[in-house]
Amino acid sequence: MERFVDIVGRKTWTRVIGQGPAIVLCSGAGAARVGNWPDVEEQAVRFATVVTYDRAGTGRSDAPQRRPTAADMAEELTAVLDALAIARPVVLVGFSMAAFLVQLFACLRPADVAGIILLDPLPDSFMAQLADQPPTVRESLGAKTATMSGASPGLRLEMELSIESAVQVRDSLASVSLRNLPFVVVAVEHPEPSGLGRYHAAMASRFAEGQLILVRATTHQTFVRDNSRLVVDLARRMCGDR
Repeated sequence: MERFVDIVGRKTWTRVIGQGPAIVLCSGAGAARVGNWPDVEEQAVRFATVVTYDRAGTGRSDAPQRRPTAADMAEELTAVLDALAIARPVVLVGFSMAAFLVQLFACLRPADVAGIILLDPLPDSFMAQLADQPPTVRESLGAKTATMSGASPGLRLEMELSIESAVQVRDSLASVSLRNLPFVVVAVEHPEPSGLGRYHAAMASRFAEGQLILVRATTHQTFVRDNSRLVVDLARRMCGDR
């Protein structure tokens, strides 16, 4: 079922299908979520309740009153789950920059999370280190995002405070113990000396049950579609462990 829910006076577009343990699918920065995971939804709905929603300022949802950080997005996710009366804990799946959101949500509400699957994630530790760079470096990143060819308003909105979001995630993970939470990073296998591979391995090593799965013959743009069966298998496992 698709419908709007009220989130602090804003309309948020949501979709809930299926029955069973809940899986929440979170797309990358600026992308609408509802309708953006057809292959995963088609398979996962056989054993789970699948939740998607358009974050503030994307898709059919109203824009936020201020530029959001990962903390704002985590609060929004809590409000969405409450409004939809979704039973917890849930399995969180985050693609690309949504890794910030789902990890921070887990830090803030660990009892609400049964497991995390990150798909070709933007490493928070990489972005957080930019906070220590001169202001000109940070301004350059913002300017590059603002002028990115084809960048949607939603992408610009969610990327604007991406460094601040990364710092929030880094600091929260350092202060909250999530070591025993099921956690999987699925990422494109990059040839060395690319630093992304090392960052992804470090992300998985934060967790006692952390796992890194590297995949080939795919790109970031087609990642979710190309690896839908793997994503569903991992989610089914986490749902079954509850």
